[in-house]
Amino acid sequence: MKLKVLLLTLLLFVGIGVTGCGSKSSDGGDQAGLKDEKITVSKTVTNDVEPNTEQLSYSRSTNKVKYKTVKFKATLDDDYDDSKLYKYVPGTKKNKTYSWKKVKAREGKRIYVDKKAVVYERDDDDDDYDTEEYYRIRFSSSSKATKYWVEEDVVEDDD
Repeated sequence: MKLKVLLLTLLLFVGIGVTGCGSKSSDGGDQAGLKDEKITVSKTVTNDVEPNTEQLSYSRSTNKVKYKTVKFKATLDDDYDDSKLYKYVPGTKKNKTYSWKKVKAREGKRIYVDKKAVVYERDDDDDDYDTEEYYRIRFSSSSKATKYWVEEDVVEDDD
């Protein structure tokens, strides 16, 4: 008899434990004040580079980017307007493009180059990496001038 009472008591407690003893309120939380919350995780990618150093960055659309500090003067190539002016290296961030008219560009215009970026993108067809090269340029010798990223074809080196 004691064994039957003990088993019934255990089953009663186990049954309550399995079904739960808290009741839900209308706001989605339980009576203990717990609420469902969504958690958002974000990753920040920085493109800041110390002089004469290289840095690898990763993003969703580009597998990796290798930056290098360079310093030389060049001119705009004759087919510069086939390309675009970018705020960031294409494929690394949500980007903004600029008009060549805004910077009063023309063939042979002097530009100042201070960074080079090599973008490595995985080719889905053969699992190799394709590379694209970009230069960060400005149209003034001042280091405080607005800087733009352009494809390597735009830069005609003076060498």
